[in-house]
Amino acid sequence: SLLNLIYYIPYKHYWRLNLKIDIYTGPMCPYCTKAKELLEQKNLSFNELYIGDDFKIMEEMLDRSGGKRTVPQIFINDFHVGGYDDLYAIDRNGELDKLLETNNIEFDKEAADKVREANS
Repeated sequence: SLLNLIYYIPYKHYWRLNLKIDIYTGPMCPYCTKAKELLEQKNLSFNELYIGDDFKIMEEMLDRSGGKRTVPQIFINDFHVGGYDDLYAIDRNGELDKLLETNNIEFDKEAADKVREANS
């Protein structure tokens, strides 16, 4: 049963089951590949939304990202991380792990926003 499965999942992976990670990607995008690799290294599953020629997905990305047109655009739950450079930066400074923790209790959104602004 699912309950038995959850019982055997180590705690640090259990709380990740509640995460919703969306990554918007496009064709011939090395930064998209790097972003997906970083998420996979952290054992995180994600929903890849490939823009390609799908204008509906492009419009959705523009809406959610505040008009950002570059790929990748990464969202963890409802928080807009930004692109690969932003993801890499918050991973290096420890904010990504805090964002992934249960209920984001220790996540410092202001610090992450400053990192994202510095990379813009």
